[in-house]
Amino acid sequence: MELPQVSDGRSVRLVDTDPVVLLLGTDGDRDEVMTVTEQGEVAASINLGNHYEPGCLLGNMGSESCANIVAVGDTVVVSRGEHSGKEGSSGDTNEAVGFDFSSGKPKWKVDAGEGRTIFPVAVEDGKVIAYRPAPVVGETAGDVVGIDPANGKERGLLRLPDSGVEKEQEFSMPSRSWTPTATYAEGRFFLQEDLLRGKDEDTKKPLALAYGPR
Repeated sequence: MELPQVSDGRSVRLVDTDPVVLLLGTDGDRDEVMTVTEQGEVAASINLGNHYEPGCLLGNMGSESCANIVAVGDTVVVSRGEHSGKEGSSGDTNEAVGFDFSSGKPKWKVDAGEGRTIFPVAVEDGKVIAYRPAPVVGETAGDVVGIDPANGKERGLLRLPDSGVEKEQEFSMPSRSWTPTATYAEGRFFLQEDLLRGKDEDTKKPLALAYGPR
């Protein structure tokens, strides 16, 4: 299959191969999702502007280096950028939004909740796996949910322990910066740093965390 031509100066990252979904960007506010049919034709172009955060590393740091966008079946799911919540709420919030593969139109959105954020991180058994991290301040740990790509309905999969919230808070989710990798497989959830620190650093921050059902 021959993929569509991309204009000079735009980075290309591969979100998925089945279906084929590309993310085009310029490290600015012109990010665009392109869905491609089996015949190599563009099915839809989704302009993300500066309202969404696909969680791509700065520069051309690998063709698959986007953490907050996944594709499954006829749906592409990407997280919105963080924004202020309702008046009087503490902390920013965001949503995960599902787009139709063929039309590029929004199908549904999942709210993170006041003072919380949510990020699609994986696909398993036809479901979107999303991580709702622990708030930066507080004693409530994060959780992992499964989202039905057809209608956006969510179901809890894993509740992270409040006793380990401080370690979890040491890992930050993507916001156009160096980020840990978050993934989920067979009922287990993993947070991992992408970079090793120098030997002169005194910080005892963990390099990885793993969670599973009790």
